Amino acid sequence: MEKIKSQFDYDGILSKGKETAVSSAALAELLWFCSVRMLQKDIEKARESGQLILLVTTGGYYLPADDKEAEEFIATLKRRALMTLRAIKHARHYLNETKGQMSLETEREENDGKREP
Repeated sequence: MEKIKSQFDYDGILSKGKETAVSSAALAELLWFCSVRMLQKDIEKARESGQLILLVTTGGYYLPADDKEAEEFIATLKRRALMTLRAIKHARHYLNETKGQMSLETEREENDGKREP
């Protein structure tokens, strides 16, 4: 199955350096996307094809000016990934706890009807 490619080569659109980051809204408008979400999907495709596009936490895109900026981006993504994994862990714990409680309640209901005098 062939991957769908990005509509753009962002190397020719974005500038190097965090200080040159272009906001998602401005970039979406510049490239005639209907929404920021459409831009984000296209950037995802571009990244999958090997383009290195960095993002500042305020929502602006840029190209790395040096290794330090790429390393900072990697560190940010790692922190986000770890927070996401923690959230998944807690959600699973909640589901397991809820299932366990439902199981106990069902067992109690079944046993209540079968009590011996």
